[in-house]
Amino acid sequence: MDIIINTTSIGMKKAGNFDRVIKKFKSGLIYYDIIYNPLETIMLKNLKKGKIKTFNGLEMFLYQGQKSFYIWNKVNPVIDTQLKKMITTNLK
Repeated sequence: MDIIINTTSIGMKKAGNFDRVIKKFKSGLIYYDIIYNPLETIMLKNLKKGKIKTFNGLEMFLYQGQKSFYIWNKVNPVIDTQLKKMITTNLK
């Protein structure tokens, strides 16, 4: 199994997109894009069409924020479906 992780800003709103789209890939490939705004980059959309397992950066964003909040305030915020819905609704 191979994994590709996009850790760049390419794909974010106003940051442009990849010039090339991956068209040939090994079966079992996983693509992780740490971008969470937009929730689905052009690369994610294209790879999903090819039946590639994809992930966006929303979960990483939420759990990093949770850990940071805990470090500073000693309070561990709950990450639940309602919070995820609120955040995704307010992404612009």
